[in-house]
Amino acid sequence: MNNISIMTSSEIEQYALLYISAYSAEPWKEEYKTSQIIDYIQRFINFNERYGIIYKIDNKIIGLVLGMKIPAPDGDYFRIEDMCINSSEQRKGYGSEFFNQLKYYIKQNGMDSIVLGTVKGYPSFEFYIKNGFRHVESSALMFCEL
Repeated sequence: MNNISIMTSSEIEQYALLYISAYSAEPWKEEYKTSQIIDYIQRFINFNERYGIIYKIDNKIIGLVLGMKIPAPDGDYFRIEDMCINSSEQRKGYGSEFFNQLKYYIKQNGMDSIVLGTVKGYPSFEFYIKNGFRHVESSALMFCEL
């Protein structure tokens, strides 16, 4: 039996009311206007904004970021799925410079923050800390293999 389907705009107010009901309860206690959540859900179901961003020095590709703009009720954010710097160019400051330019680009494109997942203990974890990210102790990256 299949009880799932894709959201459509025709029932969007019902979706918004469900969302508001769920998030106004404990432990969140968030307050939203129905119109705000209708806009949020509408943007989400119509949204397909993915980014592949490269970083070049002297016409040589040094690094790349793959990510997406995520709609949110209180301000869209950018989620990095992958970031890499050419292994021969690492530890030269290019990654940090790339991030500085990426932060500016993301802000100019209407997003107010960046989120990503990485592995504690890997060099990337310390790199992100050095470049302005903070480890959110109350958060957990969850994984479900299918």
